[in-house]
Amino acid sequence: MRRRAFIAIGCGALIWPLSASGQPMKRVPRLCFLTFDPGTPQSPAKRFEAFFEGLRDLGYVHGQTITIDYLHPEGRSDRYPELAAECLHLKPDIIAVTTTPGAKALKNATSTIPIVMVALGDPVGTKLVDSLNHPGGNITGMSQMTSGLAAKRLELLKEAVPELSRVLMAYDVTDRDLHRSAANYVDKILKGARPSDLAVQQPTKFKLVINLRTAKSLGLTIPPSLLARADEVIE
Repeated sequence: MRRRAFIAIGCGALIWPLSASGQPMKRVPRLCFLTFDPGTPQSPAKRFEAFFEGLRDLGYVHGQTITIDYLHPEGRSDRYPELAAECLHLKPDIIAVTTTPGAKALKNATSTIPIVMVALGDPVGTKLVDSLNHPGGNITGMSQMTSGLAAKRLELLKEAVPELSRVLMAYDVTDRDLHRSAANYVDKILKGARPSDLAVQQPTKFKLVINLRTAKSLGLTIPPSLLARADEVIE
């Protein structure tokens, strides 16, 4: 009887690989990152550094606790369907995408693999999701669209120079925060959450940047009250 038990334990060791602590090893998840910007998991495009930093802060380290495939079309947006097929061939557990054309190609390619949008434009208008609160299907993530943003921009412009016809002052969302939030969605989904249950997030933080150098070249004087509200002033 003891010999049979020993054989059973031995077979179990072959079927379930053990870690150094003697516990079964966890399967390393796979993330496919589809973007237009060239880069690698170790050296991503600069504007997506916050997304990868967010993953690392959550414990996802490429080559150790996660495998990341970084795909880009080499400057040709017509290659997105081809890259979507390549992405599925890699059998990822989850996909992150940074462009609307890429997201559309992925939606046409799969209805089961979870897809996280990394700060896309208008996912409802482009029919990527059913609604922001209830995206439905396998796609969710971050949207750069927010109600009232255009009106706020106009308000700032009128305050700066009521009669102007040209402006390079910008009031926009903070992509870095959206990208870190996208990393949080990747984490939630890998831990069992369903994309259809995660509302598409909209921006909550905005940044006002005023370029005084350009303003001066256009002969504009920015009111001190507006300069005081700026997050960044370019001298």
